[in-house]
Amino acid sequence: MFLRQSQPGFTGSDFQAFLSFEDAYGTCRYPFARFPTPDLLDDLLVRGAKGPIEDVVRALRDRIVSDEALTEAEKVLVAELVGADLSTPVAKAPADLRDALGTYCGALALSPQAWLVVEPRIGATIPALAVGLEADCALLASLLAVEGVTVTCDGHRPETAAP
Repeated sequence: MFLRQSQPGFTGSDFQAFLSFEDAYGTCRYPFARFPTPDLLDDLLVRGAKGPIEDVVRALRDRIVSDEALTEAEKVLVAELVGADLSTPVAKAPADLRDALGTYCGALALSPQAWLVVEPRIGATIPALAVGLEADCALLASLLAVEGVTVTCDGHRPETAAP
């Protein structure tokens, strides 16, 4: 929706904006000249090299839609997309695994679950390759410190002490 000349941009979205977003971010690659290294997918593939593809898929799904759970139907579709069973070790996966996971990442980024997620589900499990938990805990500690609550982080798990 166009507002006025003095206020650039729009507050709504339309089909053209959605297509532009998909074009820029639909494969989860940095859309500008040089790719920052490593990005989320590269990091997951390196950290998960000894584990199954499913660990990488779950961590990616958790980071984007805050829910690592895969339905059986989704497992079948992702396996078809990557060209290998999800139990296959990342080290033995097809050469184009990064590109296939980029396509899956783009599908997740464009899904209603990603656009409407507010916070992770309470009681959700933490995937084996969860990303950024240490930084999340440090952020939580700094935010609660303003309120006088001391939070220390044991790895990625917060421990709370009384104010």
